Amino acid sequence: TPEQAKEYIRYDVNRFSQAMNKCFDKNVKLTQNEWDAYFSLLVNVGEGAVCSGSIPELLKTEQYDKACLKILDYNKMRDCSKPKVWNQRKQRWECPLVVIKGLDNRRKEEYKLCIKP
Repeated sequence: TPEQAKEYIRYDVNRFSQAMNKCFDKNVKLTQNEWDAYFSLLVNVGEGAVCSGSIPELLKTEQYDKACLKILDYNKMRDCSKPKVWNQRKQRWECPLVVIKGLDNRRKEEYKLCIKP
């Protein structure tokens, strides 16, 4: 029902807002556009990916432009139809990361929002 849909949206917005507050240092001051861009990214790629990445630390050290640029890095997915590649850092074979056009477009829009005053 429409009422249930609204309740699900409220629940998700609350859950992801809490994740944002946990992920980013309380002293980080974000503009509404930055908040919206990172919120969109977090909803799309997950709390773990964003919070364990470099964005929180860049924001904590007030490197806002670099943090916004990092949004563009989340435009890939693993393609297991291709031969696996060696991940030197993790010391294991993995499906290669490939750029996905739709994700690339979405990340560019989030980046534009993030840098907008």
